[in-house]
Amino acid sequence: MIQSSYVHYKRDNMNKEAVPPVSVIIPVYNGEKYLEECLDSIIGQTEKDIEIICVDDGSTDRSGEILEEYSRKDKRIQVFHQKNGGASSARNTGIRHARGRYIYFMDCDDILHPGTLDYCFDRAEKESLDMLMFSARAFFENEEVEKAHSNYSSYYILTGNYSEICTGRELFTKFSSNAEFKPSVTLFFSRRDLYTENHIQFCEGIMCEDNLFAIQCLEAAKRVEFVNREFYSRRVRASSVMTGNKKIFMAFSYYVVIKELEKFACKKNLCKDREYYYSLIDQMRRIRDNACRAVEGCSQEEIRQEFEKLEADTGLDFYFNVLDVQKIKEKAKKNSIKGKRKSMAKVSIIIPTYNVEMYLDECLESVQRQTMKDIEIICVNDGSTDNSLEIIKKYAADDPRFVIVDKENGGYGKAMNVGLDKATGEYIGIVEPDDYVPLNMYEDLYNIAKKNDLDMLKADFFRFTGNPENGNMSLVYNHLDKTNTWYNRVFDASNEPEALRFIMNTWSGIYRRDFIEKFHIRHNETPGASFQDNGFFFQTFVHAKRAMIIDKPYYMNRRDNPNSSVNNREKVYCSNIEYDYIRDLLMEDREIWEKFKYMYVLKKFHNYIFTLGRIGDEFKKEYVQRISKEFSRSRDNGELDQSCYSPIEWEKLMFLIKDPNAFYVKFYIRSKRERLLEKKVHILRKRVTIREERIKSAEKRARIAEKRVAELESSTTFKVGKAVMFIPISIKKVIFRVMGKEA
Repeated sequence: MIQSSYVHYKRDNMNKEAVPPVSVIIPVYNGEKYLEECLDSIIGQTEKDIEIICVDDGSTDRSGEILEEYSRKDKRIQVFHQKNGGASSARNTGIRHARGRYIYFMDCDDILHPGTLDYCFDRAEKESLDMLMFSARAFFENEEVEKAHSNYSSYYILTGNYSEICTGRELFTKFSSNAEFKPSVTLFFSRRDLYTENHIQFCEGIMCEDNLFAIQCLEAAKRVEFVNREFYSRRVRASSVMTGNKKIFMAFSYYVVIKELEKFACKKNLCKDREYYYSLIDQMRRIRDNACRAVEGCSQEEIRQEFEKLEADTGLDFYFNVLDVQKIKEKAKKNSIKGKRKSMAKVSIIIPTYNVEMYLDECLESVQRQTMKDIEIICVNDGSTDNSLEIIKKYAADDPRFVIVDKENGGYGKAMNVGLDKATGEYIGIVEPDDYVPLNMYEDLYNIAKKNDLDMLKADFFRFTGNPENGNMSLVYNHLDKTNTWYNRVFDASNEPEALRFIMNTWSGIYRRDFIEKFHIRHNETPGASFQDNGFFFQTFVHAKRAMIIDKPYYMNRRDNPNSSVNNREKVYCSNIEYDYIRDLLMEDREIWEKFKYMYVLKKFHNYIFTLGRIGDEFKKEYVQRISKEFSRSRDNGELDQSCYSPIEWEKLMFLIKDPNAFYVKFYIRSKRERLLEKKVHILRKRVTIREERIKSAEKRARIAEKRVAELESSTTFKVGKAVMFIPISIKKVIFRVMGKEA
């Protein structure tokens, strides 16, 4: 428990004229329709000793008059009029005038439940809190709004366990890990000193200002509590900030928030707190995604008009951070239409390429020579610094089926998404540039997919390593399904969480492109090659209605490339970031999350244990500590189902959660001497095995020889020959005896 450094506030000893317990700040702009209902909910609070600060932000309707009328009736209400500057400006005005020990922000079209301020004040005083957070419920202006924005019905429903008092950073990390951070300041009850001492104010001139303000407050707060009680009623209106049509300005506001958070993180040196820092990065990514979604469907004219309002440097940065993503999407749609007007390829094969000159010829040769000729080969050169691009150009020079995209390095996820946007084929295949495929692979898979009308088809595969000294290859057959019960039949993967047990890969099959586009299935665009295929794998399985796996291996997956992400011992937390991304995707649809959450945690457990074996020894202890916290939260949130695990897996997971230090010692502390001894034992066992195999082989050959002799002796030919030769042999023996006697 964090120790409190605050002295409890005593109502009885307070000068009520000077310092009221609570200041309620209400920014008001053209809210005449619902303003009285809002004010009545504040005036009717059971906590009467409050000041109510209403800031009229240049309203052009009757809002200002309504505020003045209420202030004449209730002396607790103070009204300030100012030129329109936005909600941020109005709230900052309220903070400057507030005198209360605590501050609560209210929106002028919503409702606060009667006992809220009384409860929050008493709870904050009892526990010496900097902040108390609570939940809300959404209600709709009318049925039309409800139909258009039904997603808000469950927006405020939180499933995580956040009941423990902790620091603001810790609570933010918990919220973020569950993708349940709700930055609305109307759900905060905070000490006024938290704002004034840390110089926290709202960023003016933008929408979505809550995102930045909330994160700054939580970072500064030492004692925070969340109570899962619906004190606040959020009205969803057709013309509100949440549902309005200011798409470009909304996107720009999100962009400003991201930039301010970058400055904030640097100023506070937040990278020292790794878990919090990675959670903050995840949240910034979500904000960036919100910005991209905000501009979907915007015309170039709308974008141009908004650009004219910005300074040159800011406009360019905004373009490359937000609008460039949308431009790529629009371009992809145009390419897709053009592709349909031409003859559509049966399969588009995407090859994301970065510095693989050693293996690339073998890969491209295997794709180019496919027995199916009606294919499109999309090579995305992700800023290679070796000879990869020249090799691709060599193949493309005489083959019009090749499509080359040459771009700056942006990582595997970005390269794959560019390839997906470029694809025009009926189905899509993926080939890693250091792997290769048999010549009949895509013809076979396409025919099966078409025959069964599949969204997705996957096949078993081989993993291989090569011996550069003698050219020999070591092959390992990989069965997608260990139970051998799913093969060669159509199933609904979107209703079969157990199908997620299949070996995870994205390249051993093909996907219907219409299916990929319908659900906009894409890769996480994190830097480098950082297991971004995991997210793609999950998306395809939770959405595919018609899926199949077949028990025939095609794809050849290389395991001896030293530059592969699998072999990179310094890529420590990339899997964690990827699984946070997957969680966000699944939780966008509550039904999908509830259906797949147990298998999601199981796959995450498998992946994290694999990561522990992959990363360097110097990172293992810290990594064990981090994932122990992650799985502890999963346990507390009811996301673990013992029936999904084998007894050994469950025991290992519980051990990891209960005592990460002992887990680390048991499984990952081994001296160099022990590892060397283990290696020597392995070599000796291998030699013994070879000798035993040689002995067995010699014994087998001896048994075969004995059998052949026995068969020969019992044959008719042998018996006749023996009889025929009996007389000559007998005469020879007699002659030798006679000659011996004469001598």
